[in-house]
Amino acid sequence: MIRWKDSIQWKVVGALIFIALLATIAAMLSSMALTRTFFTRYLDRNRYGRSEQLAEILAGYYARVGSWQDVEELLLRWSGPMGRMGPARRMVRERLVLADERGVVIVDSTGRSLGESMPKAQLMQGADVIVDGRRRGTVFLLTGAGTALGKIEEEFLSSLRRSAWTVGAGVILVAALVGLILSKRLVGPLVTLAQATRRLAGRDLAYRVPVESEDEIGELARAFNAMAAKLEETEKLRRNMIADLAHELRTPISILRGNLESLQWHLQEATPELIISLHDEAVRLSRLVSDLQSLAVAEAGELKLNREPVDAAELVEGLSIVFTAEANAKGVVLQVDIEEDLPSLWADKDRLRQVLLNLLTNALGHTPAGGRVELKAHRKNGGILLMVRDTGPGIRPEEIPRVFDRYYRARAQDPGGVGLGLAIAKAYVEAHGGRIWVESELGRGTSFGVELPEGVKEQ
Repeated sequence: MIRWKDSIQWKVVGALIFIALLATIAAMLSSMALTRTFFTRYLDRNRYGRSEQLAEILAGYYARVGSWQDVEELLLRWSGPMGRMGPARRMVRERLVLADERGVVIVDSTGRSLGESMPKAQLMQGADVIVDGRRRGTVFLLTGAGTALGKIEEEFLSSLRRSAWTVGAGVILVAALVGLILSKRLVGPLVTLAQATRRLAGRDLAYRVPVESEDEIGELARAFNAMAAKLEETEKLRRNMIADLAHELRTPISILRGNLESLQWHLQEATPELIISLHDEAVRLSRLVSDLQSLAVAEAGELKLNREPVDAAELVEGLSIVFTAEANAKGVVLQVDIEEDLPSLWADKDRLRQVLLNLLTNALGHTPAGGRVELKAHRKNGGILLMVRDTGPGIRPEEIPRVFDRYYRARAQDPGGVGLGLAIAKAYVEAHGGRIWVESELGRGTSFGVELPEGVKEQ
């Protein structure tokens, strides 16, 4: 049982929440920093604009009076849309400073800098009081701490922070909800596949997973169904193979046992004919066991080839001599077509002979009297093409892709045998770096082709 904290669903939800949290915090911090910076700049520009307007009023005062005498009373009584002095000013922690033309502070609403000289760099930040083209002073509107924001401004920024945190919490909740939805869409099919895998392990090979999407999950479900179908077919072939093997083994074993018991109890004599018959049955058993062993070794990738130069024309001619008598006895014509000057093959002669023996045996077995079997050896693509064609009943189109499967026998095949010959032939040909294929048409016969490379030597 998968624990919740170890499930993919929890990991997806946790990852989305974590990403949303980091993104929200980063966005809020950066936005608040930018907001505070721009807001401070806005307030600074606003104060400077009010300072300029106040500078015009002070310039008029200086032009009338001719000095800064009693200017404090003017500033304390001054009020307007750009500034408020006195208690109202202190409530918002704003500070008004007026310096004369020498830079000495003559008015400070807080009283802290009276009589002090202001640095030149600071004077350049204030609004100059110009009278008759000459600077007579500099006026500043500052916050009480010089750079701190006022109460109203701080409340404004605090409301922005609360709104940002509220939005951030909403984003995290939405991320969690989206994570749950996405995880269910992702994990649901995986859970179904896990259950199907357990059913498959429990030998329920007929179970299939519903395909509900066209994405990677849907592709995985289709691949699972294809695997299950293949396993079901393999299991069916295995059961048929066991039945066929039991049938194939039962007859020779019964013959051997019966005759040996008869000899043991002296019910019959050990005549040469009886010994030959028993030997034939032993050879049949040996051949079946050898085929099974050869196929197992080939499929395990451990097939060892005793390569040597092989004269393809000589190999084909030798087989044609062997099968001519059998074909004549069955009333079938065996036609042999060998191209002149065929190159030699670097191959295992016994394995290639076994391949052609299997193909010719099948061809003769499925060709009725009066039919024809063709055996050809030609050059092709720098290699050699071997063809075995018959005029038998042919193979059904739906069965052609499976004729090389082990234990598979097409409907048109003779009921004898267990379907190992073509599987072994395919394994031997591919071990030589070649390929084998089949072409067939119902009622018109079947052709098997073997293409082998020329002069390929082992390193």
